[in-house]
Amino acid sequence: MVKPSADVIDYNTHMSGLRAQDFIGVTTTLQDVHEWFKTNINADTILIGHSLNFDLKSVKIVHSKVVDTADMFSDGGKKPGLKSLAEKELGKVIQVTGKGHDSAEDARCCMQLVQKKVNWRE
Repeated sequence: MVKPSADVIDYNTHMSGLRAQDFIGVTTTLQDVHEWFKTNINADTILIGHSLNFDLKSVKIVHSKVVDTADMFSDGGKKPGLKSLAEKELGKVIQVTGKGHDSAEDARCCMQLVQKKVNWRE
């Protein structure tokens, strides 16, 4: 969690799963995120996620090696949502109404979708 640098007008809880009380005690700043990124991520690191361009843009980070499940499973038209992809491709129900997003669950789902797409076998 990153401490907002300004007052939040709408947490968009039904989509984000975040509420005002979730930020109580949060001290991580955008600058902290940038420092962590510079320390832990390099030019060869591959980032995997769903519609990552929005996440990276929100924290003002540019990265060249991104595997985006929204693009991987796009049919050339509208990009599919992660919730529908999880159900269609993996038979999983995620992002249950009223609970919002669980970022760890979303990340696991993205990894499984990429593995499925490239026929990964452990």
